[in-house]
Amino acid sequence: MQKMLKILILFVFLFAGVAVFVVRTQVVFSDEHKFTFGENNSARDLYQKNCARCHGSSGKSDTELGLLLDSPDLTGRNTKKMSQKKIARIINEGKGGMPAFKKKLSSKEIASLVNYVRSF
Repeated sequence: MQKMLKILILFVFLFAGVAVFVVRTQVVFSDEHKFTFGENNSARDLYQKNCARCHGSSGKSDTELGLLLDSPDLTGRNTKKMSQKKIARIINEGKGGMPAFKKKLSSKEIASLVNYVRSF
């Protein structure tokens, strides 16, 4: 009887963990997410602070540093074709000369940057 109770409790925790992960992923990376005024300002501020020196304020990578490092144009066709998860992975892990931001930014901040980049 005690063994069955332990298995039941383990199952409940496992199910709850999977459910939370699925819901959180859908909320963070929802294609239908629209910025509220506060979120948009916050994402813009995050972008300006962490990304704009290479990718430019408009995402065109037309800054001196962006041209020097050959930073990708975030308004271009290649970026527009990327999934939200791929953009998030690049922000998290870095790519080429771009540093990783997973230790600097929260998952919510990264998700807001992903949505902001996709708005270009």
